[in-house]
Amino acid sequence: MTKREKLVEYFKGVTPEELLMDMQEGSKPIEADLKLIQEIREIGLSNEAINVLIHYILIKSNMKLNKNYALKIASHWNRKRVTTADEAMKLAKQEHEIYENYKNSYKESSAERLKAFEVAANDLNITNEQLGKFVRSMLKPG
Repeated sequence: MTKREKLVEYFKGVTPEELLMDMQEGSKPIEADLKLIQEIREIGLSNEAINVLIHYILIKSNMKLNKNYALKIASHWNRKRVTTADEAMKLAKQEHEIYENYKNSYKESSAERLKAFEVAANDLNITNEQLGKFVRSMLKPG
């Protein structure tokens, strides 16, 4: 059995409350987290999908369970008709890849813009101070 298959089986076999307790090394979940689980259930997700959701958020956000973020994802997964841990894991992976691609393309486009500013500064023979002033003026809102 692969690591992923073991994880899917684990998500199928525990309640979200048990998952939280496991991820907190046996500590009882706080009331706010228990209420959040109930709200997610009311949206319509199965326990195994909720488990993937909680695991995903905790891993991606340094063990912080943000209510609004969790509810947004839960609503999205419900609209996508996610019912199993396997489906939830696939969708989480797809969404993460989309985010990573966006983040990387933003970094690349920022680097390209910076390079263009440097080339323009060299071509115009302006100082770094003048270039900084120009860039700040371009980034000012309104």
